[in-house]
Order: sequence, then C-alpha cells, then structure tokens
Amino acid sequence: MMEASIMVAAGGTGGHLFPALALSEALIRRGFAIDLITDTRGGFFGADFPARNVYKVPAATFKGKSPLEATRTMATLSNGFQVAYKTIGDVQPKAIIGFGGYPSLPPMLAAMARGVPSLIHEQNAVMGRANRFLAPMVKAIACSFDNTKYLDGKLLTKSHLTGTPLRGAVLKMKGQPYRPPSSSSQINLLVFGGSQGAQFFSDVMPEAIGLLPSHMRERIMVTQQCRAEDIDRVFDKYEAASVAAELSTFFDDMADKMFNSHLVISRAG
Repeated sequence: MMEASIMVAAGGTGGHLFPALALSEALIRRGFAIDLITDTRGGFFGADFPARNVYKVPAATFKGKSPLEATRTMATLSNGFQVAYKTIGDVQPKAIIGFGGYPSLPPMLAAMARGVPSLIHEQNAVMGRANRFLAPMVKAIACSFDNTKYLDGKLLTKSHLTGTPLRGAVLKMKGQPYRPPSSSSQINLLVFGGSQGAQFFSDVMPEAIGLLPSHMRERIMVTQQCRAEDIDRVFDKYEAASVAAELSTFFDDMADKMFNSHLVISRAG
C-alpha cells in the first residue's frame, strides 16, 4: 500500500523551512510521505529535510516600487505556477501545507487549482504578505500567536492557534540545565539573525566586543552567522581585537550551538 503524500510548500529561508521540517518529522512518524516544494534557496536545506522528494520551482520576491521589477517578479511567479501545476499533477498529494514566503505562492495556487485541500501556517505575529494573499482561499489557517495581525473577520472562523512546530533536535535540548562559565574559563557567545544572517550584527558585534578589556576578549569564543559578503571583514575585525571567532553563512547544528553557548544574541529572521 502506497503512503499518503503530503506536500509542504515553503520559502527558502530557515524561518519558513524549519517549521515545515518540524511538522514533516511529525507527519512521517504518523505514516505519511512528505514532498517538499520550494525555490533554489530552499534546495540548500534538501539534504537535511526529511522529504521523499524536493521539488524546486521558479520564484521571486516583490522588492521596491519599480514597475519593471514587479513585472519580472510576476513573470517568474507565473512560470513557477506552471512548473508547480505539473509537479502537483504528477505527485498527486492528499493535501498541501504552506509555510509562507513568496516561493510558496506558485505551488499553493497550483494545488488549489487542482482541487488539493490546502492550509497555511503563519509563524509570525504579523501575517506575511504571501500568507495574507492566500488566507481567504485556503481551507484552514494555523497560527503561532493569538491575535495575529491581519487575521480577522471571516478568516478567524478557520484559524487555529497551534504555536510553531519545533524540530526534534531543538526539543531534545528542552529542560537541559544552563552551565555557566567559571571565572576563568572560555565564554561561548552565539550571534545569529535568521538563517540568512544579519548585517546589523556584522557591523555592531565586532566593534562592541572590541571595547571590552583585553582579559575579557581573550576568554570569548564568538560563533556568528554572517552573510557571505560580510565574513572576511567581520573575521578581520575580530582578529584585530584578538577575539577567537567561528563564522559561517549557515550552521546545520544550531541546536548544539545554542546548548553549548553561555550567551545568545539574536533576532528573528
């Protein structure tokens, strides 16, 4: 007997993909097969995503107010719809779950055009633009927060407060005791700002840590997520301040990084 297939559609950043991954883990435990449909960025997570197959569709995000750019974005999303429509026809999922981001639009719209039951999950207290567009059309809406902005009127009748799904690797750390550093041991500092990094931290953190007295700087080990274009200059600043640093555009062991840290400085993606 073939497994029932559930398709998950998500934008190609951790804020969208990690909740999708967490739900996928739970659905697989219940006997479902999972297929992920995302953009080329999301394909980066494919090796770690527990999906039977990872499908990539053309996608783009509306940026700025240029009519030309808006036209290009619409053309890309239209192309994505056509690719997704064929993919969904081939896979024939029993349902599709969208996790936001513009790359989720083509597959969600294509699935609804094929009559596939659909729902969305909103991770934020303010509903994102893609989910806002889809909300009136889907069968159900799952929310991480009560009183989600832009979720009102008729939409409330099909909304459900579920919270944000957490990955097994993160849940394993729940309840683990905090282990403070001793008065002379290494201090592990973790800095991250969403799966794509945060330029603000790249600008501010090396300068801030550089203001500490030398005996403090010598004890600090910084693990920081940076954008690719920022890594070299950030590393040079830490090196000039005699601060040990591990920098990367992405850490695939973030749960362990958080567990082993003495202080985390972060922001949402």
